[in-house]
Amino acid sequence: MLPECLGKEFYAKKKYPCPLKLHGFTDPKDLQKQLNNASKATYFMQGNGPNYSLRIGKASQEANNIAENIEQALPFALAYVCAHDEIKFSSLQSISLKVGESPELPIFNQL
Repeated sequence: MLPECLGKEFYAKKKYPCPLKLHGFTDPKDLQKQLNNASKATYFMQGNGPNYSLRIGKASQEANNIAENIEQALPFALAYVCAHDEIKFSSLQSISLKVGESPELPIFNQL
């Protein structure tokens, strides 16, 4: 139902809607805090194959900001994948960084 409401363009460009809790706030500042936290976060979408991707920054950001994003996002993504897909951390083969259409740059590789 949701793809029909939003339009296939969102899903074709992998721009998925992010679920937010917008009700039950008594103070408007709590709602503002919820929206600000959501705008600073990323949403992990699990694919159908053995490869997963997570968007952690933009090319327009400074290098130290992207490095901080990687340091904070990677442990959560690994914990999620290892816990929910019955993948053991020892069976993880590689972790790579990719920017736009560039080739993947490996940051971890287990041969």
